[in-house]
Order: sequence, then structure tokens, then C-alpha cells
Amino acid sequence: MIELSICIELHRLDKADAVKLIERVLHQAHVDVKAQREAIEDLVDAVNGHARTLALLAPNIQQHGVAQTHADMAKLMAQMERDFPGQREQSLFASVELSLLRLSPESREKVRVLGVFHGVANLAVFGLMMSWDKSLAEYLAKELLETGLAKLFPYNHLRLHPALCPYLYVQLSADERQDLENRWQTTMRSFVAVLERQQSEDIQLAATLDPT
Repeated sequence: MIELSICIELHRLDKADAVKLIERVLHQAHVDVKAQREAIEDLVDAVNGHARTLALLAPNIQQHGVAQTHADMAKLMAQMERDFPGQREQSLFASVELSLLRLSPESREKVRVLGVFHGVANLAVFGLMMSWDKSLAEYLAKELLETGLAKLFPYNHLRLHPALCPYLYVQLSADERQDLENRWQTTMRSFVAVLERQQSEDIQLAATLDPT
């Protein structure tokens, strides 16, 4: 028997559904949503109901409220229009930037290395790639999880927010890209070699950590 899985990619939500999404976030923070209905609708309109953007804004909404999140997004959207004129990803990039601003200064600098990754990362890989102490890689991962920029899977495998790597990549200079890409390729060759050895020992581990 073949088991099929269906993945539906959400882009723009119906306005009513987007409003409900934000209301649910506010309920979790024990905030009265009735008094903020207009502000919620304004935020939904500002990001054009983009599902991934709204989901990524959840921690900011809980911590700073709808109005402040909207104001911060408005500033960042203006910046994104200057940096990425006419691109449809502006609201998503703005929400990524807003989340990055919640990182500590140390993590904000270190997270740049993920610009050359492809949506997934393993703690051991980017720690080894940058010759970091294990605790440094773990601290960065912890902050990424707290801001919603990553999700943790078994074996310290991180699924990164889809817009994170592309956004970080454009922030890198040509020299930084070249250096980090060389480091990434060298480290990934070693990582893949480990996976190949693991295939005969632990198929589940190898499948979970497969970078493709």
C-alpha cells in the first residue's frame, strides 16, 4: 500500500482567516482582541494577508502588540522597497528582518553564515564549518527557535524559515559569499560521507539528516 502525503503551500490568506490567525495569537498571550480589531485588520492589509509573514510575526505580536508590530513592519517595508524594489517577497523579508532584530548582537552576527545554506542546517555542520565551540552553535539555534526562524527536528536538525537563507544571502558581500560557500562545500562533503556510512547502520538517522 502506497501512502500519499499532500502538501498545500499557503500564500495569501482570506482576510477573515488572517484576522482569526492573529486573534488566536493574541488569545494565547491573554490579550483582549475586541479592542484591537481595527489594528489587526490594518496589519493584515499591510502584509497583504501573506500566510508565512503572519506566522513569523506571531512572537512579535505577542511581545509588542499589534500596533507596534504594524509600525515596525511599516518601517521595514519601506526599507525593503528600497532594497528590493518591486519584489513580491518584501513583506516576507521584512518579517524575517523583524525577527532577526530580536536576536542577541552575537547571534545576529553569527546567523549570517546561514546565508549559504539551503533551508536546512545541522548544529554540527555550521559549528564545524565556522570552528565554533558547541555552545555557540547551540545558543544560536536556541534563539532561532525562539524567534520562529527555525524548527527543531531529531538529531539537532534545523528546518530554517524558507525566506531566511535567501534574505541573509543578499546581505553578504561577494568575498563573504565565496568564503562561506567554500567552507560550506568542504563541511558538507564530510557530512555526506558520514551519512553514507550511517546508511548501513542507522537508516532513519541518515534519512533525517539528508541535506536534500
